[in-house]
Amino acid sequence: MDRRSSGITPRDLECMLCDETAEPKALPLSLLEEITGDFSDEQEIGRGGFAVVYKGKLENRTVAVKRMSNTYMYEKEFQREVECLMMVKHKNVVRFLGYCADTQGSMEKYDGKFVMADVQQRLLCFEYLPKGSLHEYITDTSSGLPWRDRYRIIEGVCQGLHYLHQKNIVHLDLKPANLLLDDNLVAKIADFGLSRCFGEMQSRVITENIAGTLGYLAPEFGNGVITYQFDIYSLGVIIIEILTGKKGYHAVDNVVGSWSNVMGKSQSNVQLEQVRVCAEIGIECTNFNPAKRPDTQYVINRLAETETIDGYIETGVITSHQAEHAPNGLRQDTPNTPGAASSEENVTAVTVAETTPYNSFWKNTAKLDMLNAKVHKLNETMRSIWSIYQRLNPDIRRCLEYCSIFPRRCKLRRNQLVALWMAQGFVKTSCATEDMEDVAEGYIQELVSCSFLQPEQTWDKIGCFTIHDVVHGLLDKVARNCFRIENAGSQGGEGWNGDVPRDVQHLFVEKYDTKLITGKVLGLENLCTLIVYGVEEDTLVKERVIESICKRLLKLRVLAIAFSQEPAAIKINVCNKFSVPESISQLKHLRYLAFRISNYGYPKVILPSTIRKLQHIQLLDFGDGYVEFNFGVHVHLRYIMSRFQLPNIGGLISLHTLRDFKVSNLQEGYDIKQLRDLNKLRGYLHIKGLENVRSKEEALEANLAAKERLTELELRWSCNASNRCSRQVDAEVLEGLCPPP
Repeated sequence: MDRRSSGITPRDLECMLCDETAEPKALPLSLLEEITGDFSDEQEIGRGGFAVVYKGKLENRTVAVKRMSNTYMYEKEFQREVECLMMVKHKNVVRFLGYCADTQGSMEKYDGKFVMADVQQRLLCFEYLPKGSLHEYITDTSSGLPWRDRYRIIEGVCQGLHYLHQKNIVHLDLKPANLLLDDNLVAKIADFGLSRCFGEMQSRVITENIAGTLGYLAPEFGNGVITYQFDIYSLGVIIIEILTGKKGYHAVDNVVGSWSNVMGKSQSNVQLEQVRVCAEIGIECTNFNPAKRPDTQYVINRLAETETIDGYIETGVITSHQAEHAPNGLRQDTPNTPGAASSEENVTAVTVAETTPYNSFWKNTAKLDMLNAKVHKLNETMRSIWSIYQRLNPDIRRCLEYCSIFPRRCKLRRNQLVALWMAQGFVKTSCATEDMEDVAEGYIQELVSCSFLQPEQTWDKIGCFTIHDVVHGLLDKVARNCFRIENAGSQGGEGWNGDVPRDVQHLFVEKYDTKLITGKVLGLENLCTLIVYGVEEDTLVKERVIESICKRLLKLRVLAIAFSQEPAAIKINVCNKFSVPESISQLKHLRYLAFRISNYGYPKVILPSTIRKLQHIQLLDFGDGYVEFNFGVHVHLRYIMSRFQLPNIGGLISLHTLRDFKVSNLQEGYDIKQLRDLNKLRGYLHIKGLENVRSKEEALEANLAAKERLTELELRWSCNASNRCSRQVDAEVLEGLCPPP
C-alpha cells in the first residue's frame, strides 16, 4: 500500500473536495472501501468496458469512485489516466481527487496447491456529478433541453477541450457518455483512460493500436497516427448530436429550420444564429480531411462571435426620422457643427430587440460625436471595434471595462493594471500551479494585439498603455458599474457638484477632496474600488476620513489614496507619521491598499496590529513611507511597495517583489534563511549585509537556485564592516549564493 496515503480519512477527503486548490493525493484502499460500502451493488452508479463506478458517501458530500475491473490487462490505461488527471484542473474537466494503486499478497489455490499471488487494486476518485452524462440528454429539437442549455453545454465542452489541447493532452475518447453534467448543466470532460500526453513540440504519435468508440472515431484512425484532430472530429459529432439528437451529416439550413419551429419569435434571431454557427462548426470539425478541420481556438472564437451582452441585438440602417419615433427611445442627435451630416441622411445605427441594462449603450451610440462628413465610415469603425470587443474572453472584457474608470489618455502602468485586475478577481487561473501574473500578462498581450491597449514608452521600462479615445467612448457606455470624477479643474470652494450613481462599484476621483468623499462617496455601499488619483500640495489627508472609509465602505477590494506615480502624494502632519487606523481590519475583502506617502522628511507609516486580519490582502503601497512591521505568516501578500524593514519576512511565501534585503545578526528575523521559501520572487533582488553570512552552508539557506523568476541579482558586502570574514569565506559564501540557472 502507498504509505503516503495511510492517514487520509473520509473527513480529509471531504475537506479536499471543498478546497478548490487541493491537489490529488494517493488514497488508501481502506478509505475507498469504507465510503463505498465495500463496493456494494447498492452504491454502483455506472459500469463500462474495464471499470465500475461507485458512489462514495462522505459526511456531507458525495464522491465517485472508479474501480478498474481487470487491473493487469488495463494497467496502461490506469497509468495514462492518472498521468493526465494529475496535470489538469479546469471548470470543464471533471475534478480529480486522488488514486489508489494497491497490491497485496493473497493465498490462492493453484493446481491443488496454495500459492501467494499478488492482488492489484486500481481505483480513481472524482467529484460526484448528480446529473449524469450528456448521453442521457441527447434528444431531437422537439423535446429535451432548451437551446440555451444546449448551447452552454457546447461552449463548456469546447472550452474544456481547448484547455486539454493547450496542456498537450489528446483525449481520444470524446463522446456524450464521457461528458458529465453538474447541477447547473456545466459540462465536464471525463474518462482519460485512452488519453495521450504529447511532448511540448509534439503534434502526433504513431501507434499500432488505436482504441475508441465507433461513430466518434476519426476516419483516419486506421493509419496508426494520433493527432489533435482526432478530438476535433469527435467534438464535431457531439455538437451535431446536441443540435439534432442524431449523429451524421445534417444540412445547416435544415438544422436552423428545425430549431426555428420551437423557438419564441422575440428571441429567435440571435439564438438561430447560434444554431447556425454551431451547425457550421460541427460540419467543419467532421471534415474527412484532418488538415481542413479547425483547431479549438478557432471554435472558441466562432462561438464568441455569437455572444451578446444580456440581450439580443439586430443591426440595420434607419433614418433619423425613424430613430426619433423608435419605440425603444433610440434617436440620432442632429449635429450642429459646420459641414456635419444633415439629419435627413441615412445613418448606420442599431435597434434593440429586447430591453436590457445595456440599452443605454445603444441608445447613446448616436451621441459619439461622429456625425460629420465621414459619419458612415466612423460608424463602421465603431461597429468593427464593437465586434472585436464582443469576441474577447469575458474575463479579459471585464479587465478592459475596468480601465474605463481612468480619464482619457491617462497612462496606465502595466504592473498596476495587473495588480488591480487580480484584486477584483478578474484574473482566472486554470489550475493551482498557474501564476495569476502570467495569466494577466496574457490578457495584456491580447488587448494589445486587438489595439485596445496602446503601448507607450517609459523611462523605467515597466511599460505603460493608453486607450484610444474611440475605445474609451465605447467603454464609457458598456462599463456601467464604473464611474470617474474629474474634479482637478474645480475652482474656489465649490468643488465637484455632480451626482454619483448609487449602484456604482468602481470609482475614480481625480483630486482628493474631503467634502466630496464625506458627502458623496461614503454612502456608496456597493463600492469595490476607490481610487483617489492625487492629493494637492496644500491638502492634508485626515486620518478620520480614512477611518470613515474603513467603517462605511465595507465591500472595498481596492483602496488607493494618491494612486498616481507623479509627485502628488499624501503630505503628513508635523509628527512626520501617518497612522493607518485600526478599523482597516473591517475591510475584510480588501486586496489592494495604497496610501502613497511623500518623501519629505523620511516619513514613517504606523501599521496597526489589526492589519494582520486582512487575510486576502495582496498589495501594500506606502510610496516613500518607511514601514517597520512583523506580518508573521501571510500566504496572499504579494507586493509591498515602500521603504521597509520587516522581520521574519520568510513567512510571506507569496511575495513577488523584494528589492532590498539586509542580512543582520543583531536583530532576530533578519538572517539569510528568511529568503529560503520566497521562491515566487521575480525581477530584481538586492541582498546587502553579506559580511554577516559566515559560511557556504549558511548561504545555501537562501535557496537562491530555486528563485527562477529573478532576472537581476545584486550581492553586496560592506567594505568597512569590522566583523567581515576573510576573502576565502566571502568566496565560499558567494558560491553558496548560487543564482538560478
